[in-house]
Order: sequence, then structure tokens, then C-alpha cells
Amino acid sequence: MESSALLLVWLFLWSGASVADVPLLAGQDMHLRSPEMTIYAEPDAPWDHVMGFSGGVNVTIGDNQLSGKEGFIWLKVQGGELRSPSERYYQAYLYLEGSVSIQQGPRSKTTALKQSLVDGADSLVTQFLVTGDVFAVSDKRTEAAFALLRSEPVYQRGIAALSPLAFGPEIPKGAQVPQVPHIGSLPAGIPGAAEAADKASPGTSESPVLSYPVHLASVWEPTSKIEKTTLADGQEVIIASGRFYIWQKQSEDRMIEFLADNVVLYLESQQFELAVEKKGSELGSGQIRTVYLSGNIVYTESERTVCADEIYYDFRNHRALIVNASLRTYDEKRGLPIYLRAEKLGRVSNNLF
Repeated sequence: MESSALLLVWLFLWSGASVADVPLLAGQDMHLRSPEMTIYAEPDAPWDHVMGFSGGVNVTIGDNQLSGKEGFIWLKVQGGELRSPSERYYQAYLYLEGSVSIQQGPRSKTTALKQSLVDGADSLVTQFLVTGDVFAVSDKRTEAAFALLRSEPVYQRGIAALSPLAFGPEIPKGAQVPQVPHIGSLPAGIPGAAEAADKASPGTSESPVLSYPVHLASVWEPTSKIEKTTLADGQEVIIASGRFYIWQKQSEDRMIEFLADNVVLYLESQQFELAVEKKGSELGSGQIRTVYLSGNIVYTESERTVCADEIYYDFRNHRALIVNASLRTYDEKRGLPIYLRAEKLGRVSNNLF
């Protein structure tokens, strides 16, 4: 496994903020790569996530690649609380400075970038939507209090540059601004009022979703030794090399399975137990948030089999990013096997790649 630390960021939080009036391309991921990355805890409104980069940064969104020596990214989570995870997305504001570069491929227009170069500076500010997931890889990750940024010169330049994009022109203090009347709930006599109330206040009659444990086992003998490690932010992880088998029952007739040489398991807090008494080759079981796998991967789910070099998989939302993928499935209606190869393959839902 690579010696550099891998930071896997799957952001599935949300708020009720409005979005720009642009068409959405479903499942468009953002990839961040930087030698040093800082995540700032509890940022001020309207930001949900703020990250800083130094030592060089490369950002890929769609067919657009942006790079610089240092910078910041601000994320606002979009979509209502009643939306499914596949309908939530992020409004991103990116500031880069120092040796700024923009490379756009033939499909770059599928991403609505609103960008501008900062006058008199080697810097760039841009705004775009991330309709998929956010993946970040860094050799060194640290966390810091958001309050520390107020005295950071790069941050001050960045927030000044993005303010026109994020907040629009400043309204003069003496301007007369019309008041928008408050719109309450619909009167009971209006058609559709009851349905709207039900959507606004989801009931508790639905049965809870059953989450089966994820099992981890060693393929080779002697059995590989693993240990749980707690990162600085409190996240429990397992990092191991060898040959491993991971599986989870997802329904009465469906199971997901992985074989891989290297694993990084991001655990749900206090919900994954290592095997005290060895039961064959099993190493532990419990709830896993996400997993990163690399090396000779075989991923099997129902009639689908995928061979790959790397996989990021989210057990909470059953979504994945697969690198150098070779997929085989079977079309029962036509009675034919289907083969697919891709440098990057995204799994958005059970039946959508």
C-alpha cells in the first residue's frame, strides 16, 4: 500500500440553501489532490465545509483541471432534507493562487464553471456545482479551528475574491429593499395541502431500514493481523495489507463481496468488533462507513462482477468510485453477457453506473 495517507471524503450532509439555475449533470464527482490539506472545523455560515491546501493543489471536475500552489475551497451542501442521497449536491467556490493553470478538455462544457482571474494577481476564483461525491487525497491532513483563518492572508484574499460570486453585489445601507411576505402552510381547503404537509413532516410509520454487519476475513494463511487506529478527528480506521475478503448481506437474496490486497476501513464509531476468538479466517465484523480497496480487486454483487485497481465504496448509501474497472453483467431479457471497461466507473445506485 502507498505510504502516503489517504483521505477519503464522502460528504453526504445537506442543508436547505438555494441553488444556481443551471442544468445538473448527475453523478459528476470532484477530485482534490494536495500534499498538505487542512480541514477547518465548524465554519461560519453559509459554509458547510472549508478546506485549505498548500504545497500544490490539483482539482478535477468533469473535463476541467485546475491547479495552483495554494488555495481554499468552500462548500455549501444543497438539496432539501427529504431528498435521497443521489439528489444532494454541493455548490463549490474555489480560490487558487500561484502558478495557476486551467486545462479544459472537449467535454468541459458539461460543467457550468463561473470563473474569473483576479486583477493584478496570479490567482483564480471559480464557482461550480458538484453533483456527485467529493474525493480528496493528501499526504498530510490536519484539522484546525475556523477562527484561525481570520488572520490568514491567503484566506483573506480568497474570501475577498469570491464574495461577488457567492454573495452578489453589496446592497447600499440606504437602499429601500422590499419585504417578502412570509408564506405559511397551505389552508386545509386547498387541494394538495395534506400531501404537502406530509412531505414537509415525514411520518414515523415507515419501518426502519435494516443494516446488516460487514464482515472482514483473511484469505491467506497465516491469518493477517489487524488493529483499529483512531485518527486525530476521532475517526476509527483499520489499515492492513495481505489478501482480504469483505462481504455484507444487503437483503434476503442479495450480498455484496470484495477481494483485495490492501484495505482502509472507515468504521462507524464503536460499532465494529475485532474477532477475539478466531472463527476460521474471520477478523472482525460490524458497521463500516466507507472503505478504500486497492490491488487485484474482485467486486461481486448479484449478477455483476467487477475487476479493478482501486475502489472507494460507501456502505451507507451504496455508492462507489471504481478505478480501471472491467465490469461483467448479464442481460436476462436478451440472454447475453455485457462487458464494460472504464478508467473511472461510478456506482450511483443499485442499478445505475
